[in-house]
Amino acid sequence: MKNRNWNEFWGPFLQVKFHEGNPELWPSRERKAKWFEKHANLKHSFNVLDLGCGDGLIDICLGRMGYFVTAVDKGSTVLEIARKKDDSNRVIFKESGIDEIEFDADSFESALVIETLGLMSIERDTVMLSKVYSWLKYGRILIVDSPENLNDGEPWQKEFDEGVVRGESKFDPETRIQNIQFYYRPRNEEEFGLLDSYEPSRGVEPGIKRFIYKKEELAKILTDIGFYVEEIEHYYPKGYFALKCVKI
Repeated sequence: MKNRNWNEFWGPFLQVKFHEGNPELWPSRERKAKWFEKHANLKHSFNVLDLGCGDGLIDICLGRMGYFVTAVDKGSTVLEIARKKDDSNRVIFKESGIDEIEFDADSFESALVIETLGLMSIERDTVMLSKVYSWLKYGRILIVDSPENLNDGEPWQKEFDEGVVRGESKFDPETRIQNIQFYYRPRNEEEFGLLDSYEPSRGVEPGIKRFIYKKEELAKILTDIGFYVEEIEHYYPKGYFALKCVKI
């Protein structure tokens, strides 16, 4: 099996087609944007940072709501699609590793890192979160989240005219590593997997390997950095926790 990197796997076909026809696509992003607005105490025209923005749709929603957003991810193909979809003209999409990008101190009124922590090592996450602390203005808010109480996920697949995508996930409670696998089989072609190692120390095997934080563990990291931390409700009804982190 020949494996492909993030841009090759989630390119124009999959990023567009995988969500095509889903009536909940934009409403779900709008709910996330309003959830973030509520807990981050946003005000009109605030500068917001989104690290690990994924498809960027939540950032477009925030732009439509009147905020200026800098959205960072390493997926150039996906970001190019997001740029074309952005009708708010308030979002700047930057292609970069989330622990490699740099900004000036006090550049943002708020920041979010959602569905992203744990893809790198604890050490790299901590360095990245420390940078966010310096980039935030005094008294302003970072929102983070993480999965919790994971079990092995049910395998799934989705068919398109062009081929079949399938996925599965397993969780090792001893290492607290979630191993997420995606596969794509184009019509009349050999199936290939996703090779996307965010953290070299976890090896170069196919899939995404994510460390799952305990709530108290992540809260301590953020407190040690200098944030005041409190738990808030998550936009998912179960399976995740979220923390509101105030720069003090």
